[in-house]
Amino acid sequence: MTTLSIIVPLYNKEAGISKTLDLIVKKCRDKNINHEIIVIENESTDNSYSVTENYIRNTENISLHSSKKGLGNALKKGISIASCDFIAFIPADFTFGESELEYFSSKNFNLSNYTVGSRAHKDSFSESSFDRKIITFGFNFLKKIILNLNIKDTMGTFIIETKLAKKLSSESFSEQFFITTEFIYRAIKENIEINEIPIINKVDENNQTTVRYFYDSYDAFIDLMKLRKLEGKLK
Repeated sequence: MTTLSIIVPLYNKEAGISKTLDLIVKKCRDKNINHEIIVIENESTDNSYSVTENYIRNTENISLHSSKKGLGNALKKGISIASCDFIAFIPADFTFGESELEYFSSKNFNLSNYTVGSRAHKDSFSESSFDRKIITFGFNFLKKIILNLNIKDTMGTFIIETKLAKKLSSESFSEQFFITTEFIYRAIKENIEINEIPIINKVDENNQTTVRYFYDSYDAFIDLMKLRKLEGKLK
């Protein structure tokens, strides 16, 4: 049976992280997924670390680690620790992830090397604010013009074969949200086919986003230009 390392980057989610871990554990048990969960605390300013530390004391297959702030730093730290056959990224609020675990279970013996959970897939259900839709449209336009990157949703979840994930991680520079786009770019450059699957974006009105739309968009643009300068456009 193919095994799965699940990386959960954690930043200021003290109120929801226990529920997320409960849901992941239950889904993996229900779907008979042989797994480990790697929580990467990401310089939170709340009690996320201590809440998680208390949670995992009596729970098997969950470890807690720390990284510098930034999604890229968290994912690279988690990837360096992962020991299973494949690696999945699931956010700490579990707005995404259920569809991805369903897919992993159903395709366990026939998995693509690189799968992304795509909000842009025609069969996905994903609600977004007007501001986020505008930012997404602008980012998609820029990455097409600047990198010739045609995958519409490069900022979502993924399931990547572990050896490939470690290679992509070692080559990548981004410390922020752009990391998932950089992984896809580098994979395509290595002629790796990207498998896009539909997902369900679970909306929780009580969930407080930690995304800073202006600053994170600016950081993504800087990383986009840096990647173009270092590697050029895709063919």
